[in-house]
Amino acid sequence: MKKRTKILATIGPASDSLESIKNLLRAGVNVFRLNFSHGSHEYHYETLQKIRQAEKETGLLVGVLQDISGPKIRIGQLELPFDLKEDDTLEFSKNEILGKKTGENSYVTCLSQPAILGQLKLGDYVYLYDGIIRTHVIDVNEESVSVRVENRGILTSKKGVNFP
Repeated sequence: MKKRTKILATIGPASDSLESIKNLLRAGVNVFRLNFSHGSHEYHYETLQKIRQAEKETGLLVGVLQDISGPKIRIGQLELPFDLKEDDTLEFSKNEILGKKTGENSYVTCLSQPAILGQLKLGDYVYLYDGIIRTHVIDVNEESVSVRVENRGILTSKKGVNFP
């Protein structure tokens, strides 16, 4: 009976040694995934060389999937993590700034792609930390967009931002 199921394995720091790759090949992996959201191009090139070496040494062929991420909107650099609570206010500046606490219940930061702020309107939802922290737009002006936090969460630098 022909095998129809394929095994895909992501190669990362815990599995990128030549020996680990050979063991995965022998275990039946059909495709190795390289996650280009993390790691440098040099790292992935070296990993690809190890995969090709493992193929030669084991006599087994494997596909390679290069998983490239699309543009991702991220929180800018923060002075310290933000301990956001329900009803706190977070301002997104259209200028690149170091994020900081500005009052007892208010914070300011920027986004990696500030042009997106021009598309927001009152009431729009903005999800932070890839959806863990929910907010909604309460003010839009020439310099910034402010949101009200709906649930508690710790926000750190470079976390993902989504606009559902």
